[in-house]
Amino acid sequence: SEEIRLLYVAFTRARDILEIVPFTEDSSKNIDWLYEILQEFSSLKEVNKLADYKNPELSITENTIKITEYNSANLALNQKAETVIESKLTINQNRDIGIVYHDIFNYLVKGGKIDVLAKFIEQKKYLLLAKEKLEIIKQVKKIYNDDELNYIFNVTGYAELELTGKFAAKLITGRIDRLIISDHIIEIIDYKYETGNEIKAKYFTQLDKYAALVAANFTSNKKIIKKILFIKSRKLITL
Repeated sequence: SEEIRLLYVAFTRARDILEIVPFTEDSSKNIDWLYEILQEFSSLKEVNKLADYKNPELSITENTIKITEYNSANLALNQKAETVIESKLTINQNRDIGIVYHDIFNYLVKGGKIDVLAKFIEQKKYLLLAKEKLEIIKQVKKIYNDDELNYIFNVTGYAELELTGKFAAKLITGRIDRLIISDHIIEIIDYKYETGNEIKAKYFTQLDKYAALVAANFTSNKKIIKKILFIKSRKLITL
């Protein structure tokens, strides 16, 4: 019917204003709600599943979906459209909580108040259990009040800094969690929601790339120091 055709077109046109929610309670479900609706009206073919995007902080799976518009006798021309729909992020619980810590640290670096942390978490609407929220607040306060770690939040520098440059003759882009520039050194600090009992080889490569980006974007003879803050154990390790 004409009503069905109009409904289908409305959904396909909505792609330009769709907001993809990055957190989901059902991370095993890999089909977008729009996918389920559209397949009632048209043949819908999954043409390609991309490999996990290799990001050191977050691994997501994307689906590229080709949608052919509903054909109706009322249409003067049969038109075709391609729409790329990102599936819901499939993030395991550790990485989900790791993202929360990243957001909180960024909030504190930019002048956020530690005593209203619970309010900040509520405003962000994370899908967390009450006990998880309490544990996060407790751990953040321990890091914030640690004499050896609290400088991360209290000195001038950059947070979530995106840089582009070359590494091994290739153009790369990276987002550095924390960059602190003092009189004689530049500190690169990366956050990991781990204990730090095992320092993976890929972390050395990741921080080497960050150092190359800093060297390419900051004209300075200062020594570049690479560090990882392991959140679970509250350890700051220099690589």
